[in-house]
Amino acid sequence: PPHVGCPVVGAQEVLSTLQDYVTRRRITMLYPFFKDYDRGKLFSRGVTKEQFRRLLNFFDVDLTDKDCDVLCKKFQEPNGTDVNYPAFVEAIDKEKAPV
Repeated sequence: PPHVGCPVVGAQEVLSTLQDYVTRRRITMLYPFFKDYDRGKLFSRGVTKEQFRRLLNFFDVDLTDKDCDVLCKKFQEPNGTDVNYPAFVEAIDKEKAPV
């Protein structure tokens, strides 16, 4: 599994590493896994930072705290607490993103 997190890197570097990992491992169906953790009954399209990290760990993605923070900030919802998982899935796997 990738250990994303040399010194401080930007979101694009972390995303690039994750894109390569998803492609190499042929990981599909990311969106439904995130959707299962959606905070809203009507699908708010947001998960907590902890849920986000837990879901990435499920796929054997080992993020450093800094890298996780960078991604969470990049995909942060306007409410300031949730991570917009459809935007994240689209960023790392455009072919498997929700329509």
